[in-house]
Amino acid sequence: MKNGKVIKRVIIVILSIGVFILLGLGILNSYFGWYSRGLWKHRMYSSSLHDSKKRGVFVKTYNTILELDSGIKHQLKDTTFYLEKGFKCGMHSLNVTNPLTTEDTDYLYQLRFKRYGEEVLNDKKLSFIYLKADNPTINDSVTNIYTRPVYLKNVDNDTLILRVICWDAKFDYVAPQYQDTIGIVKLYDF
Repeated sequence: MKNGKVIKRVIIVILSIGVFILLGLGILNSYFGWYSRGLWKHRMYSSSLHDSKKRGVFVKTYNTILELDSGIKHQLKDTTFYLEKGFKCGMHSLNVTNPLTTEDTDYLYQLRFKRYGEEVLNDKKLSFIYLKADNPTINDSVTNIYTRPVYLKNVDNDTLILRVICWDAKFDYVAPQYQDTIGIVKLYDF
């Protein structure tokens, strides 16, 4: 009988230690993982048009006109350009959406594009670059390149122009103003 009580105590102690270890690892993971990065402090952007609508930050999609250099014909059938309101995620979850206010930034909106397939031309991938030099009438933008958003103050911009570049797997970063482009994409709405 005495052995039965000792075995029960040993099992309870081992289970208690196991529970405390699991809780401790969970707390350490949260602290050094999620909370150390502080994602809720930084501006976020949606991963797709569907995500933007689901978060309630979607503003509008753009129509496109593709003007490529002579001799090249291509349509952007798998790419959608859209405008959304900038946001931050919640402190405890990426699924919580906190739209930006004028207290957070002067640039409340962001231009995004999402590929629903690979835009490929002659076995090379296409990408888009926003340069302020191509958009002289828009004096309120902060530019980022490739898949990052372009930040805008207003949603009333007439037409936005993006450069189209081609690159392959051996792509090395070169400042956008020095890259060869194969044309432009004009974004507009009615």
